[in-house]
Amino acid sequence: ESEFLELLRYCRAHDEDSARLLESYLDRRFGDSWRADDEASAGGEESEEHGTTGGPLTESEALDILGLEPGATQDEIIQAHRRMMQKVHPDRGGSNYLAARINEAKACLLS
Repeated sequence: ESEFLELLRYCRAHDEDSARLLESYLDRRFGDSWRADDEASAGGEESEEHGTTGGPLTESEALDILGLEPGATQDEIIQAHRRMMQKVHPDRGGSNYLAARINEAKACLLS
């Protein structure tokens, strides 16, 4: 759950559409219990902004999505990708959009 909340904080800062999608997923997976651990939810933070992601990921964004630090090795990138995909894969009730962003992050870092 803590990794999801970290991803949610990132999404709120960079992509509100993803944040709303992730909030829906968290509601379905954890019920309301995750909101107690989410400080932004407790503050009633909500945005009216709608839009797209703004293009390809930067290396910094890709590292944030996968929860990695600059200089991550190929093996660390692959392991982080696998770990995230196990949590949000559409075949396990997750989101196509989040899975695509995680795949994009891996591709960005391995290119």
